[in-house]
Amino acid sequence: NFYQQDLWHYTFGKMVDACQAAGIGAFYGPFGDFSDPDACEAQFRNAFLMGCVGAWSLHPSQIDIAKRVFSPEVDEVLFAKRILEAMPDG
Repeated sequence: NFYQQDLWHYTFGKMVDACQAAGIGAFYGPFGDFSDPDACEAQFRNAFLMGCVGAWSLHPSQIDIAKRVFSPEVDEVLFAKRILEAMPDG
Protein backbone atom coordinates (compact mmCIF):
# COMPACT_ATOMS: atom_id res chain seq x y z
CA ASN A 1 0.00 0.00 0.00
CA PHE A 2 1.03 3.57 -0.64
CA TYR A 3 0.39 6.20 2.01
CA GLN A 4 0.84 9.95 2.11
CA GLN A 5 3.85 9.76 4.40
CA ASP A 6 5.89 7.87 1.80
CA LEU A 7 6.13 11.03 -0.28
CA TRP A 8 7.44 13.00 2.68
CA HIS A 9 9.66 10.40 4.35
CA TYR A 10 12.92 12.38 4.05
CA THR A 11 11.38 15.72 5.02
CA PHE A 12 9.46 14.12 7.85
CA GLY A 13 12.63 12.49 9.16
CA LYS A 14 14.41 15.84 9.12
CA MET A 15 11.54 17.39 11.11
CA VAL A 16 11.73 14.64 13.73
CA ASP A 17 15.52 15.05 13.95
CA ALA A 18 15.17 18.83 14.39
CA CYS A 19 12.57 18.37 17.13
CA GLN A 20 14.78 15.86 18.95
CA ALA A 21 17.77 18.20 18.69
CA ALA A 22 15.68 21.03 20.15
CA GLY A 23 14.37 18.83 22.96
CA ILE A 24 10.74 18.93 21.85
CA GLY A 25 8.38 16.12 20.91
CA ALA A 26 7.49 15.76 17.26
CA PHE A 27 3.79 15.40 16.44
CA TYR A 28 2.45 13.92 13.25
CA GLY A 29 -0.05 15.96 11.25
CA PRO A 30 -3.63 14.93 10.69
CA PHE A 31 -4.77 12.04 8.51
CA GLY A 32 -7.56 13.23 6.23
CA ASP A 33 -9.35 10.07 5.09
CA PHE A 34 -11.89 9.44 7.86
CA SER A 35 -13.31 6.44 6.00
CA ASP A 36 -10.10 4.38 6.22
CA PRO A 37 -9.17 3.61 9.84
CA ASP A 38 -6.63 0.97 8.79
CA ALA A 39 -4.69 3.47 6.70
CA CYS A 40 -4.90 6.00 9.53
CA GLU A 41 -3.45 3.46 11.95
CA ALA A 42 -0.69 2.53 9.51
CA GLN A 43 0.15 6.20 9.01
CA PHE A 44 0.20 6.89 12.76
CA ARG A 45 2.30 3.75 13.36
CA ASN A 46 4.85 4.90 10.77
CA ALA A 47 5.00 8.28 12.50
CA PHE A 48 5.53 6.56 15.86
CA LEU A 49 8.33 4.42 14.44
CA MET A 50 9.98 7.54 13.00
CA GLY A 51 10.02 9.15 16.45
CA CYS A 52 6.77 11.07 16.86
CA VAL A 53 5.23 11.23 20.31
CA GLY A 54 1.68 11.84 19.10
CA ALA A 55 -0.54 12.89 16.22
CA TRP A 56 -3.26 15.40 15.52
CA SER A 57 -6.71 13.95 15.02
CA LEU A 58 -9.25 15.60 12.75
CA HIS A 59 -12.10 13.22 13.50
CA PRO A 60 -13.30 11.61 16.74
CA SER A 61 -12.80 8.16 15.21
CA GLN A 62 -9.05 8.82 15.07
CA ILE A 63 -8.63 9.50 18.79
CA ASP A 64 -8.73 5.85 19.85
CA ILE A 65 -6.36 4.98 17.01
CA ALA A 66 -3.86 7.61 18.17
CA LYS A 67 -4.14 6.44 21.79
CA ARG A 68 -3.57 2.82 20.77
CA VAL A 69 -0.52 3.67 18.65
CA PHE A 70 1.19 6.28 20.84
CA SER A 71 0.35 5.07 24.36
CA PRO A 72 1.88 2.05 26.07
CA GLU A 73 -0.35 -0.70 27.44
CA VAL A 74 -1.15 -0.45 31.16
CA ASP A 75 0.70 -3.70 31.92
CA GLU A 76 3.82 -2.37 30.16
CA VAL A 77 3.77 0.75 32.35
CA LEU A 78 3.32 -1.32 35.52
CA PHE A 79 6.17 -3.62 34.48
CA ALA A 80 8.46 -0.64 33.82
CA LYS A 81 7.57 0.85 37.22
CA ARG A 82 8.45 -2.45 38.93
CA ILE A 83 11.83 -2.46 37.18
CA LEU A 84 12.54 1.12 38.26
CA GLU A 85 11.54 0.37 41.84
CA ALA A 86 13.83 -2.67 41.91
CA MET A 87 16.87 -0.76 40.65
CA PRO A 88 19.30 0.49 43.26
CA ASP A 89 19.96 4.21 43.39
CA GLY A 90 23.03 5.59 41.69
